Amino acid sequence: MIHESTQNGCRVLEMDDGKVNFLALPMREALVDALVRADMDPAVDAVILAGRGRCFCAGMNVADFEAGTALSAPALHNEILDRLSGMHKPVIAAIHGDAHGGGLELALGCHYRVATDDAKLSLPEVLVGLMPGARGTQHLPRAIGLMKAAAMILNGQRVTAGQAPEGLIDAVVADALLPGALAFAARVAQTRPIPRLQDRAVADKGTDPRTAIAPDTPDYPGTACAIAALTAAASMPYAEAVQQEFVAFEALKESPESRAFRDAFLAKLKRDAAARRQKTS
Repeated sequence: MIHESTQNGCRVLEMDDGKVNFLALPMREALVDALVRADMDPAVDAVILAGRGRCFCAGMNVADFEAGTALSAPALHNEILDRLSGMHKPVIAAIHGDAHGGGLELALGCHYRVATDDAKLSLPEVLVGLMPGARGTQHLPRAIGLMKAAAMILNGQRVTAGQAPEGLIDAVVADALLPGALAFAARVAQTRPIPRLQDRAVADKGTDPRTAIAPDTPDYPGTACAIAALTAAASMPYAEAVQQEFVAFEALKESPESRAFRDAFLAKLKRDAAARRQKTS
């Protein structure tokens, strides 16, 4: 569900599923509805998107892909990101805890990002046999440059907000996150044009993303697809590159190699969960 409140002309939207705020279908539906209401409300000058509980958003649950609901409308990769892009008021992602996979892609779709110093950020899809499929290969290079984005995506690299590459986080909040996000929102509420990563050029576009792969990184099923999508970010118009990313993601998702990799990943999760239950019983 989404908790909504308005403070000093700022609509605060807090995702809350009682766990890690996965972008399951009910959460996505509630989020789109809340964004529409905020955009249409003349009393709202800016929007803060945050998460309740221990994190901002852990993205998609791999199990949702297996159940066939991960891409049901409204989907993150088009309806939600298009809604964010078309907002008439700035949207600020307020990040604490984890923002991984689709969670970070959701934050990258917002106009600004503020975070606690220890917030953890990553696009780890390659590590589970997939690749970013909601414009992560397009937005991240525009935020931090092609090679730094390639290092994060191809190695599943995790960074903290306090040590993130320049351009990923607009402000690190030293104290309480929500008051800091509200203060930031007040500063940018009237800034026009509203900044969008899709409008930025990709830095170091002449480099080869393959050189960012760490020597000890295995050859995952999604590595080649992610490299192609990163290359497209630097060489193609944004809309075309976004389409190429999603086509590659869909093909990869249905490939026998990716399916086998995901099956093994889910099986390990189940074994680990059973071992934890046995240890605590």
